[in-house]
Amino acid sequence: MAAVHIHKQNRGRDEYIVMSGGATRNVRNLFAVAVASWRSATAMIAAFTAVALAVAILLPPAYKAEVVLAPAEGDTSSIKGLMGQFGDVAQLAGLNLSGDNTRAVSVATLKSRALVEAFIQENHLLPVLFSAEWDGTRLRWKRADVVDQPTTWDAYRIFDKRIRVIAEDRRTGLVTLTIKWRDPVQAASWANELVSRANAVLRSKAIDESERTIKYLQKQVDTASSIELRQLLFRLIEAETNKIAIANAREQYAFRVIDPAVVPRRASPYRSLIVMAGFLLGVIAFAALVFARAAPRAMNVPGEGVRSAAVRPES
Repeated sequence: MAAVHIHKQNRGRDEYIVMSGGATRNVRNLFAVAVASWRSATAMIAAFTAVALAVAILLPPAYKAEVVLAPAEGDTSSIKGLMGQFGDVAQLAGLNLSGDNTRAVSVATLKSRALVEAFIQENHLLPVLFSAEWDGTRLRWKRADVVDQPTTWDAYRIFDKRIRVIAEDRRTGLVTLTIKWRDPVQAASWANELVSRANAVLRSKAIDESERTIKYLQKQVDTASSIELRQLLFRLIEAETNKIAIANAREQYAFRVIDPAVVPRRASPYRSLIVMAGFLLGVIAFAALVFARAAPRAMNVPGEGVRSAAVRPES
């Protein structure tokens, strides 16, 4: 029994020695293949780096300009007070005293297609957005057929998908409008102008709605049958008049600008990172090549027969 135990110990030692020797030879084979392929390594890494450099140079720069906004909440306290005081009378008269969701309307207006299309048309941005299709010398489209020429709808789709991004922070309530464009000055200008335009549109709508409401309420006063209803109507007219005064006095009506857009200095893509990524890909590709070339040698490592003999079961 002792002889059998000693034999098993010797067999385990032989297996460890042979396997350790095989691993060492595999590492040596990898190193030898790497040294022998230094020219391939240089060419491969240089090729990947050159391609990355070409991509970094050919990609057009894109600058990001951001505006941070705080949507203004509509002042519905006076309306709510009237609802609590004259709610029953208002229901009998068919008046709706519920306040609108001002924040949701403001953000939806900022994202709206109508706002962007009006901005594109008034600033004549079709030739700018489709510069490849515009003949700057003759000041006309290169395609004579009107059907093939870009439209405002086409410009809106590009603007919405590639240029303008609107993000809402649910925690703070702030809204960030980002413009990504190849011209840094235009990027900052467009961002600020879109916010100004949204404020102007929402302010104009609020004034128009209040004026129409006042006219309607004044007609209701003439036909009011009770003193309570007349009091309610006069209070509503007063509230709508206050809305008009606030809208006319407040330039940043719907969005208060916390941080206006400035001309960005740094552009994307970051060319240095692209070149570095190309260099690393070249190193990885060369490592894969070395392993592929060293694999056949590892299959025929000298001494494998000894390992086989060492692990052969006893008869």
